[in-house]
Amino acid sequence: MTNPVSYEQKIVEIINKKESSHIAYIGKTMIPIMNYTLIANTNEKVSVSSSVYAKTNIGDKIIISCKIRDKKVISISYYEVN
Repeated sequence: MTNPVSYEQKIVEIINKKESSHIAYIGKTMIPIMNYTLIANTNEKVSVSSSVYAKTNIGDKIIISCKIRDKKVISISYYEVN
C-alpha cells in the first residue's frame, strides 16, 4: 500500500533567475538543451519553460503547489499571482 499524498501551496517571491545549457548527443548529432530556473525567496528552485522564464521578473510573486509523498516532493506546479 502506498502512502497518501499531501499538498502544500505557498506564495513566493522570485529573487533570481538562472539559465543554463548543455549538449545532448543523439547518435552523432549534437543538440543544445536549455534549462530555465526561477529561484524563490524560500530558496526553492522551479524549472520553467522559456516563455515563463522570459515573462517572469525578479520581484514577481508566484504560487507554488507541491505534491508530497514520504516527505519527498514528487511534483511542483506554479501559477502567476495577479
